Amino acid sequence: MLYERRGFRFRSSARMLAALVFILLCIQPGHGQTCTEGFAYDRRSRQCIDVDECRTMPDVCRGDMRCVNQNGGYLCLPRNLYNQPFRPETPALPEPLYPETSLGFPEPFVPDQAGSVEASYPRVRSTAQCILGYAAAEHGSCHDIDECETNTHHCNPTQVCINTEGGYTCSCIEGYWLIGGQCQ
Repeated sequence: MLYERRGFRFRSSARMLAALVFILLCIQPGHGQTCTEGFAYDRRSRQCIDVDECRTMPDVCRGDMRCVNQNGGYLCLPRNLYNQPFRPETPALPEPLYPETSLGFPEPFVPDQAGSVEASYPRVRSTAQCILGYAAAEHGSCHDIDECETNTHHCNPTQVCINTEGGYTCSCIEGYWLIGGQCQ
């Protein structure tokens, strides 16, 4: 009788193992599809979609930082950055000197235009470090690093890097679709 029990247990274990292997093969995520880090394969839409790390990873940003989801990643920004909206100081332009108008204009007059403002935010203290994706700049601010220009991105060779504020996005060129982390 002891032998039969052992045999029964052995047969049950073998059946259970076979069933488990079958189940694992059936629910293999993406059926071999791989996505770039920060993305997960969606079997319904058959494409890689962004993972919202701020919702799926509790306390991903520590201390007085706030998690902001990005396409393919996330940022940890200081909470006080949201309490005080950043308005870049517009440089005071001197009043342009207009030519004498009694004689008419000899040529068109166009006042100098102010330069474009890069994506940046102020540092709380001059010793404070900038968040990921930004580098310290003059006048106590942090400016965006262009990961595409510095070639520090992790886009696949079949993708194009697009710089964003504080990060970058990998995208397919026009006419191609992202399938399994590759543009086809």
